Amino acid sequence: MERHRAQERDACGIGFVADPRGTTRRDVVELALQALARVRHRGATAADARTGDGAGILLAIPRALLAAELAGPAMRRAGIDASDAGRIGLAMLFDRSDDPVAVRRTVEEACRAERIAVAGWRTVPTDPSALGWVARRSLPRITQAVLVRPWGSDRQADRAAFRARRRAEAA
Repeated sequence: MERHRAQERDACGIGFVADPRGTTRRDVVELALQALARVRHRGATAADARTGDGAGILLAIPRALLAAELAGPAMRRAGIDASDAGRIGLAMLFDRSDDPVAVRRTVEEACRAERIAVAGWRTVPTDPSALGWVARRSLPRITQAVLVRPWGSDRQADRAAFRARRRAEAA
């Protein structure tokens, strides 16, 4: 039987590794990294032979770990302690602007409009030496806004975060 072109599905380079019980384990991350290393063929490589398509792994940051790492004056000013770990979240910013202060201000204003507190900012550690020269030319500044969600249901908080993101993007 001949398949119709609309029925074709291409999943080259997609992998999924997880513990069936939802347990967080280091060996699951190691397996994901091994899987990623085995799909080098799926992405293009630039002329520098080091720049690829940005493939990587996505994993959750445990809220308790995040709260412990971020404990400090900014969190205390926001009225957050380790018991509030469930209210803490991160907004990832990939910024190539000439004015990072203005970008932060825009995000803070968008969050304030939705009653989401910005407790602080964190610069994400990176290692540009692993990149090819092509990628380094367009390397963004990667920062995280530490957010404290407003009180209310998860659904209300998710909607507020969505609206804040849209406000920041529009600005």
